[in-house]
Amino acid sequence: MITVFIVDDHSLFRLGTRYFLENNNLPVKVLGEADSGYDLFVKLKQLKELPQMILLDILMPDMSGVEVLEKLRELYPQIKVLVLSSETAFATINKMMNIGIEGFISKAAPYHDLVGAIVSISEDVPYFGCDISRIINCVGAIKGGVTIAPTAREREVMLYAASGLSGKEIADKMNISLRTVDKHKNNIFTKFGFKTSMDMVNFAVHHGIIKL
Repeated sequence: MITVFIVDDHSLFRLGTRYFLENNNLPVKVLGEADSGYDLFVKLKQLKELPQMILLDILMPDMSGVEVLEKLRELYPQIKVLVLSSETAFATINKMMNIGIEGFISKAAPYHDLVGAIVSISEDVPYFGCDISRIINCVGAIKGGVTIAPTAREREVMLYAASGLSGKEIADKMNISLRTVDKHKNNIFTKFGFKTSMDMVNFAVHHGIIKL
């Protein structure tokens, strides 16, 4: 089971998210909730078992999501963080990525995106919702190159896929499951807006991931 902890100052949102995760036969266990950053750190000290992942809002009263994230990285670097927020300004997304998050989805996203994000992140595959990726890449194009970068794992998948290896061959090379390879590929296509495998190859060549 993937253990998570929900941090959001809106009680209806917390309750709705918890109800969905606990009542749809999902591989997810909610260890608790907090309505603020202060409340989160008090409760983390009281838990017998730390959550694998925190679902974190940004706009909260006593500590912002950015401040909570900074403290989490200092005190609990092993906990993965999925940002789940209505605040989707590029500056905020970029700042949280620089501090270190495993994923970011908008509160407007459907619940199946939340499930996909939790499962992907639990398998060490970063997850950024389609709308979040579009914001990052659109602003990057306007500012001249400030774009989201592939993770080390994604670069490996790009390299092997562009070299003509099948999904199974990539899985064997990277010592991961075929399902995880597929998740990496789907995440790459979503993150960078690729339509075809050739788009990915061209990107890999242009950014020096593979050399012709």
